[in-house]
Parts: sequence; structure tokens; C-alpha cells
Amino acid sequence: MNNQATDYTKALWYPSSSFDERKEAIKYVVIHGTWVATTQIALNDFLCNPEIEVSAHYLIDEQGQVYQLVLEEKRAWHAGRSKWQQDELLNHSSIGIEIQNKGEEVGEPYTEAQYIALQDLLKDIMLRHHISPEHVLAHSDIATDRKEDPGTHFNWKKLEDHALAAPWHVKAGEPLEVLRTYGWHGTDTDIIKAFQRRYLPEKVSGELCTETRQKICGA
Repeated sequence: MNNQATDYTKALWYPSSSFDERKEAIKYVVIHGTWVATTQIALNDFLCNPEIEVSAHYLIDEQGQVYQLVLEEKRAWHAGRSKWQQDELLNHSSIGIEIQNKGEEVGEPYTEAQYIALQDLLKDIMLRHHISPEHVLAHSDIATDRKEDPGTHFNWKKLEDHALAAPWHVKAGEPLEVLRTYGWHGTDTDIIKAFQRRYLPEKVSGELCTETRQKICGA
């Protein structure tokens, strides 16, 4: 199972049958949390289960081992119904990375080994595909009405500090218009929650409170 050549040389090949042909250039990376109890459940019951028809290009387990499930040139089925900026159905144009974690309700921290492995993997992908930090997104960014992963307990600063994701910089304008122009889609509440999960994880209410307004536009 591990003899297949992989795009990322440190990955173990663990193939999923849930993919098809990619018809658009790669321009995004989408970060997911598995939100199941174990890596083996994530791999065998979901990401590599042909009856479920869900997959990702990579999975990172708690020890930082990277598995490749789908070759990058193929379209994995990880994003589902999704939008960012002018793009829809981001399976077409993205690489999906799942990180093993038990989920938001459990709140178990992602491990340091996972962050180190993710940093290494992202550096490799972003260099090969010329992806900007602004195009490294959360699943919750691109599906604001239905997804919350990788969750408020994911530490985006560990990516931002290495230019592997974009920190937020104050932008002038009406807050919701700023967020929509930046890329988010959905209802006002869903968009605010998505922003808060990413940049104010201790304040996920969906309300445009004073702190959220100041974070977005400085006023």
C-alpha cells in the first residue's frame, strides 16, 4: 500500500477510490479537521471507504505522520458545496488536508507534531503550486453555513508566523461588506461566525460585537 510514488515525499501512500479528474488549476489549500475518534476510523470508515464517497489529498495523524490518499493532479472530494471569492465548488481548484482530531465539542488540542508536519507539507505544496498564504483556507471559510472545522481550537498563528496562512489586517469599510469582499459567502451570521472562528476564536457568536467590529475595520 505504501509503494505508490507520492507528490509529497514524506507521505505514506494510503489510496482512496473517491476521486475524479481535475479540470481546473490548483489555487487553494483547504484545512479540515476529521472530527472522529481515531485516524483509522478517519481513513477506513470515511476517507477511503468507497461507499461514503468522501476523500482528501492528505491526512495528518496525531504523531505527525502524513498519509496521501489522492494524487494532487486528481480532484479529491473534500470541500463539497463551497464558495470563496468568485470561485464555487472548490474541489475543482483545491488540495484538501485533513488533520486527525476528535472535534470541537471534545476540544482536544491539535498536537505539536501535527503543526510541524502541516507546516512542512504546506511549504512543499505552496511552493510547487505557487499558492499564496491568502489562499490557505479553513473548511469553515468556504462552507460557512454547514462546516466548523478545523475549529476554534486550531491555532492559525502557527501557520501565519511562517507565512503559510494570512493574518488579518484591519480594512476600511462597513464590516460585513469588508468580509464579503475579502471572500466569505453566506448569511450575515454565518459570515461573522466564520471570521470569528478564524480570527477571534474566543468570540464565536455570529454577532457583530464591538470587538469583532474593531478586529475587522478598526472602528
